[in-house]
Amino acid sequence: KRMPKDKPIEMDQIEKLPLDKLNNAMVRISTVRFKSGERTFDPSFNTVLDQLISVLVKYPTLELVIEAHTDDVGSEESNMMLSQDRAQAVVEYLTAHGVPADRLRPIGFGEDRPIAANTTADGRAKNRRVEFRLNVPETVNAAHP
Repeated sequence: KRMPKDKPIEMDQIEKLPLDKLNNAMVRISTVRFKSGERTFDPSFNTVLDQLISVLVKYPTLELVIEAHTDDVGSEESNMMLSQDRAQAVVEYLTAHGVPADRLRPIGFGEDRPIAANTTADGRAKNRRVEFRLNVPETVNAAHP
């Protein structure tokens, strides 16, 4: 089975779309900022997470894959662990605000998927990010053809 093609959407579009349009949607949040080498995100990011929580409340079957990334500073191994820690930090925020953990899948990609060159401070900052992939389970799709 082929991997579904990414459907990039903006955060403010999510709440307006029907459930079937959300499957495999990818929300790239450029406002998620992590300090280099740290798992904690800037508190200004809470607003985005709160929007995400309202979508998860609206659609109780929707699952969320949290994909965390790092820049290329440090070893590949430490970046892989750091990205997993960052994804887990987002999970902890969401579960603390009532989202069931079984609807969340944290995945750390380390430095493997940069969206900008790691040669500048700005590029490295862009690469320290979280992306959200929305997933509608197959059973739900089958129930709503």
